[in-house]
Order: sequence, then C-alpha cells, then structure tokens
Amino acid sequence: MSDYINIINFVVWAIVPLILSLVLCFSLFCLPEKAAEPKVRASARAGKFAGLIGLILFIITQENRQFAFSFKIPSYDFDLWPTLIGASVGFFVYGVFSFVKPARSIGIFVLAIVGSTSIALYSYFFISGLSTAILFGTLGILMGVLFFEAVLPVLLPEAAKESEDENKK
Repeated sequence: MSDYINIINFVVWAIVPLILSLVLCFSLFCLPEKAAEPKVRASARAGKFAGLIGLILFIITQENRQFAFSFKIPSYDFDLWPTLIGASVGFFVYGVFSFVKPARSIGIFVLAIVGSTSIALYSYFFISGLSTAILFGTLGILMGVLFFEAVLPVLLPEAAKESEDENKK
C-alpha cells in the first residue's frame, strides 16, 4: 500500500504539474519558430501576453474564494465531458493551426494555450473546486493536439503529394 501511495504522490505532485509546465514553457518560449515572419512573431507575442493577462484576471476574480496550498492529495474522479470537449477543441484548433501556422492567427492559438495551462497550473495547486474541470479540460486539449499529430500528419502529406502529382499530369 505504501508503494501505491508513493506512485500516486509522484504522479500528482511531479508528473501532472511537469506536463502542464512543459506545455506552458513551450508556448511561451518556442512559439513561433525563430524563422517566422516578424508579423507572425508579433502575433504570437501578443497572444502570450494576452494569455498571461487572462491568468491575472482569473486570479483577481478568485479574491473571495477560500484557497490555500495543501500537500493533501486531491481526489479526482475522471471527468469525461471536460476531457472530451477539451480533446475536440484541441484537435480542431490544432488542425486549423497546422494550416495557418505561418499566418498571424497563431496569436489566438498561443493565447489559448498560455491562458489555459497557466490557469490550470494555478487551479491545480490553489483552487480545489475548479481544478477538476480545468485540469481535465486542459489535458483534454493536449490530448486532442497529440492525437492530431499522431494521426493526421501521416495522412496529410500523402494527400498533398497525390494532389501535386495529379496537378502535374
């Protein structure tokens, strides 16, 4: 039983915050690529700051809530709807993002990722009542993005090559 508790503690206090932190750091420091046009970089930079302002607005609205950091392991029941909605949103938004990546609309994508992951991290540690829906929604978005990367990029380049071959004929 003690080993099981240690595994749960490791997952709850190390793995989940690490995943959310890595997504946040990636969106803050690696989007867009260095070779992107200045307008695209400006759009992404605006999205980053807007996401952080969203976090500040969220924290300000929590003023009257009782919150405190606790080492007590939160109890999460699997929340299917936020996970499915998040996965659908992540899949759809990342699919659109894949086609408009070099465009200025990257700022909207960065805004959504920075805002949702920073709010999820804050809620995960300080607001137990909201953390379930926010956490499962954010991880659902990540699942949708990863599902898109796992399935469609394999199919899309082949479809693009086929259409190019047809156009050459």
